[in-house]
Amino acid sequence: MVITAACFGAGAAVTAASMMFGHPLGKPSLAKETKVADDDDGNVVTLYLIRHGEAIHNIEERHARSVSRKVLTELGLNEGEETYEEIAKAARVNVLQSPRLHDAPLSDYGQLEAQGARERMKTAVAQRGLPMAEVVFVSPLQRALKTAAIIYEGHPDIRVVDELRERQTGLPCDERSSARMMRKRSTFQDMMWSFMDATRTTFSNDGHEGSDGEAIGAVEEFKVSSWRSISVQVEDNVAVRGRSRVALDNILQCGASVVGLVSHKGFLREFERGALGHPEATEFGNAEVRVYQLRKRPSGRYITRCLWRSPSTTMKTMASKLPSV
Repeated sequence: MVITAACFGAGAAVTAASMMFGHPLGKPSLAKETKVADDDDGNVVTLYLIRHGEAIHNIEERHARSVSRKVLTELGLNEGEETYEEIAKAARVNVLQSPRLHDAPLSDYGQLEAQGARERMKTAVAQRGLPMAEVVFVSPLQRALKTAAIIYEGHPDIRVVDELRERQTGLPCDERSSARMMRKRSTFQDMMWSFMDATRTTFSNDGHEGSDGEAIGAVEEFKVSSWRSISVQVEDNVAVRGRSRVALDNILQCGASVVGLVSHKGFLREFERGALGHPEATEFGNAEVRVYQLRKRPSGRYITRCLWRSPSTTMKTMASKLPSV
């Protein structure tokens, strides 16, 4: 199959092919928003890409960066220098190794951010004619689950799938809690957890090629199925990009024409730059929403374009408009 990235800012399109939706294509179409056109051929899929709101480990990261920046500056080191960057990275990783950050939940402000995303999406639906999500897929990490529960409160079809989880870093914040435990929580018990119980096929990965002829990347263990469960200690970006292509393949086969995805910065970066074919797309901010349209041409190619992205909202603005959670 082939995906073409429609580059509305540059007025160009680049195509490439592979068995799993090809390699990075085109340039990001995020510079312009588009009024939704009527779907008269039945070959259009609309995707809502949503990053979770601020989680408690994001707060710890910011604090570590702030402290290390101050100390390193006092030592006469400058940002961008190799020593500076190495020490700053070590400080960040050291903070994130705390066991109390395991499967980090949303902060209070992160819940406000999710509420803000919900309201902006409602406005976009009303003013731009964007369609409502028929199916929602969400990462099993609790910061994504809570974000989905807030944005899609009462939605009858929210499916928890491992493909959408964050890149596996080996850090506690990116390790999920057990599905059995999370599905018992009242906030998440109406979500569909059966996809977490899919049959698994395990591939030992040491940099060899996957079954589709594409290098999977450096992971210690990679479990594959249709909406498979994944058990890895460390993934690189190549592995995440391969996972994102599997996710897109399954999304296009789920039968829904409008789909919501609630995930993480690392996953969404590789999904957008790789699977959707926009390699220069910027990273998602907390609770940011981007809406893509995928239109299938008679040739079998998919044209992807960004219809809308949520504007950034400052903490001061959020706090003044939204009630506490």
